[in-house]
Amino acid sequence: KEAWSWGPGRFDYYQDTYGNPAVVKAATGTELVLAVNYQVWAFDAVKGGIKWYADTDVGGSNVSPSILAVGERLFAFGGHSPSTGTALRAGGKDDVSKTHVDWTSSRSPYIPSPVYHDGHIYWMDRAGYAICLSAKTGKEVYRERLESTGRAPQFYASPVLVDGKIISVSRNAGAFVIEAKPQFKQLAQN
Repeated sequence: KEAWSWGPGRFDYYQDTYGNPAVVKAATGTELVLAVNYQVWAFDAVKGGIKWYADTDVGGSNVSPSILAVGERLFAFGGHSPSTGTALRAGGKDDVSKTHVDWTSSRSPYIPSPVYHDGHIYWMDRAGYAICLSAKTGKEVYRERLESTGRAPQFYASPVLVDGKIISVSRNAGAFVIEAKPQFKQLAQN
């Protein structure tokens, strides 16, 4: 049974949005949070309607990565030319752009949704690099080229975290495994 529905009305930012929303349990209630072109929206998960929104630099021709939610902390990535990332806090009402956005980074995956582990955010990009950011500051911890037998890997699939390792399947050079630590270490190419 449908609980609620929502139409964009005057908002046309949803175009070129491909990521999945995240369900977040905030102090103000359960929210359904979605990154769209140049904004993040939070819907009331029970009643529907937008509870709050924040302007971001994440946008351009598309927003493909899904929102990464770690408790009430949210990370939005994506866009094209340039790709950017931002961290913000859930909760609030109406426009929270000036109060809830914590940092913006020039590092961002174009398509994959990053993963979080022990205070760090990880992904592998379409240029064949493994990237790690500090979740607290948005600062780059490392950006290291992956060693590859054969072609340079391109990543469009989202990585997964398994037993302290990050596994990401490339488009053209197999699966790569790195340690989920702030010191880069490539473990395998399969």
